[in-house]
Amino acid sequence: MRFSVYVLSAFCLLFVSCGKKKEVKKPPPKVYAAHAAKKTVPYYLEGIGHVRAYNSANIQSQVEGYLEGIHYTQGKDVNKGDILITIDPDNYKAKLEESEGELEQSKAQLRFAEEKVIRFTKLVEDDYVSKLNYDEYVSNFQALLGTVKRNQGSVDNARTNLDYCYIKAPFTGRVGKKLVDIGNLVQNDGSTLLIVNQIQPIYVDFSLPEKQLTRILKKQSKENLEVKVHIPEVEVVEEIGKLIVVSNSVDETTGMVPLRAEFKNEDELLWPGQFAKVRLILRDVEDAILVPEEAINLGQKGMYVEVIEADNIAKFKYVEVGETYGDLVVIEKGIEEGELVITTGQIQVKPNSPVNVVKVEDDILKKFKEW
Repeated sequence: MRFSVYVLSAFCLLFVSCGKKKEVKKPPPKVYAAHAAKKTVPYYLEGIGHVRAYNSANIQSQVEGYLEGIHYTQGKDVNKGDILITIDPDNYKAKLEESEGELEQSKAQLRFAEEKVIRFTKLVEDDYVSKLNYDEYVSNFQALLGTVKRNQGSVDNARTNLDYCYIKAPFTGRVGKKLVDIGNLVQNDGSTLLIVNQIQPIYVDFSLPEKQLTRILKKQSKENLEVKVHIPEVEVVEEIGKLIVVSNSVDETTGMVPLRAEFKNEDELLWPGQFAKVRLILRDVEDAILVPEEAINLGQKGMYVEVIEADNIAKFKYVEVGETYGDLVVIEKGIEEGELVITTGQIQVKPNSPVNVVKVEDDILKKFKEW
């Protein structure tokens, strides 16, 4: 009996010891980190818009006739005054010659009438010619004077119409594709024969919220504001433009203020009709604190970063976030230059707990981009 009790007790002790789990301490979570860096960055307002030609002309005919010649190369540059299109001028040459003949005829009649008035002025004073006849000569002279003026107008009109047969470039720019071929009848009905765009310089039209209007106007009154533009299909647009127009009204339907910037477009990277992202530079922010964008976390109280302090202990710090520059974000308040922030592995980190730093990125400024 006593042996059985001993066996039973040993069995119970063995059962109890087997039922307990051995506590295993978890290793600190592995994380990647980077040092916050300091840099002077531009403070800007960002909007969207489109590129517009500096000048754009829909070339149309002001006379009627067959299209006789095309003197441009599609898609190439033309200079102001270059002949682009010739419309058959024969009818307009004939009309000019007819008008010039009528003008010469009326001038000859006017000269004869003038001589007659001069001759009979003395005679009417001496009563050799009646006053009635003399008045008739004067009236005839004045009527012919009007005829000469009318015929001169006909000559000028005919000469203008003849000049319209030779359609010229209104400014230096680039032509598009031809819209009418040689041999077609061209009419003065508003149809477009060709489009010419001036692309150097060039405009970028964009809009910003009306709440920014006062800030823009105050800044513009003190200095010329610079504008930078980014075309999604173009990797780099080096040129900096200038703000030249702030619209005189706010768009009531959108609450946006239309603006216009001008660019030299020396490399012709900007093209009429392109969609553009635009930044209006208001000032430079010196010594801005930058961290990688992936270091920013969203909590119940707002944005925060996880900072690694002494003994690899992670601390959570709430921050105020500013502008974004490529993969970097400005921290306006919350951390200082050189602080080590966690960029990867945050989800496993607990406040005031140790972490295992696998790798530290020292130079984050190489990621700095303005777009």
